[in-house]
Amino acid sequence: MTALAVESVGPDRRGSRAGILAVLWLVAAVALLAMAASQPQHRWSPPARTEVVLGGEHYRLDAGVVEWVQAFSRLHFSEGRETARGLLETELGAGLDEVFGAVRRRVPAFADWYYSLGGEYGRLGMAALAQLNLAEGEFIARKAATMLFPAEDWEAALAGLDAHMLAAMHSHQQRVHADWLAELGDRLAPYRVPAPLGSTRDAARAEPLHLEGFIAGWIAEEREAFRGRVQLSTAAGSSAAAGVALWRRAAARAAAISRGAVVARGTSRTAARAGAATTGGLAVCAATGPAAAGCALLAGAVAWVATDLALLRIEEARNRDELLAALEAGLEQLQAQMLEEVLAAYDAVTLEQEALAEGAIERKFRPAQAGR
Repeated sequence: MTALAVESVGPDRRGSRAGILAVLWLVAAVALLAMAASQPQHRWSPPARTEVVLGGEHYRLDAGVVEWVQAFSRLHFSEGRETARGLLETELGAGLDEVFGAVRRRVPAFADWYYSLGGEYGRLGMAALAQLNLAEGEFIARKAATMLFPAEDWEAALAGLDAHMLAAMHSHQQRVHADWLAELGDRLAPYRVPAPLGSTRDAARAEPLHLEGFIAGWIAEEREAFRGRVQLSTAAGSSAAAGVALWRRAAARAAAISRGAVVARGTSRTAARAGAATTGGLAVCAATGPAAAGCALLAGAVAWVATDLALLRIEEARNRDELLAALEAGLEQLQAQMLEEVLAAYDAVTLEQEALAEGAIERKFRPAQAGR
């Protein structure tokens, strides 16, 4: 009887334990659900992607690749500008050597005029008028402009050099652009994706960034900025301005050929001219008669001119080399100034364009705003 009683109670105990376990599992599940419900929900979103088009191919880039494209573009085009400056300095220097070579070939003719009677009398006469405020004091400078920098030839030479310089810069920009496209095409190959179909494209999806169009437009703006401000005609001015600048440099270097020296030289010759004219007139026209006065006057004028010419030749022998050296030094300074001014204008434009390009790259390559 006892054994039977124990066996009859066993199933009931096992059933109660199972019920207790079920209740415990239910309580634990409810607790877990309550804990999950109390936690803030985090929405998962895929990493930002930027779609670009290059050479007709489509690419989908993550943020890290976009940052590399930004850095590479900045460095590539910055190095391109530095190379362009060196190219500009070389091309412009060679072109100016040719332009000023033509000016230098005209210098001997200017020196011939300077030591001619016409040049001498013209300088003395204009200096006297300038003292009376009846004429400008830049007579020699204007003559230097017309003889050394004839307007038509000078302007044509500068225009030709401007065109050559801008063409060389344009060709360089095209090479820099082509190298940039080639490098990007190689680096972005792993990120190429099929072109989206127009009918299935999400309307809310940003349009891809067309890299070639973006860079081409920026380069065109840069080229126009250079065309408007990096020009020799701006640096040199007119042929008259070049002549004045040259003569002032030459006169400052060789004081003996300055205007004041010319006036002093003319004053010192007065006695020699007068004495030669009187002596010559009396010697030739010693006979008396009605034509004696006219003969004396003509003979005196001839003696005056002959004396001037003789003194001028002496002065030329002493000072012509100094004049030529002063003109050469002035031409070297003027040429160097023109080169420096064009390069300074290039540097100023480059700084402006780099700032604009930096802002454009930052905006266009930002994944959240690309294509907007």
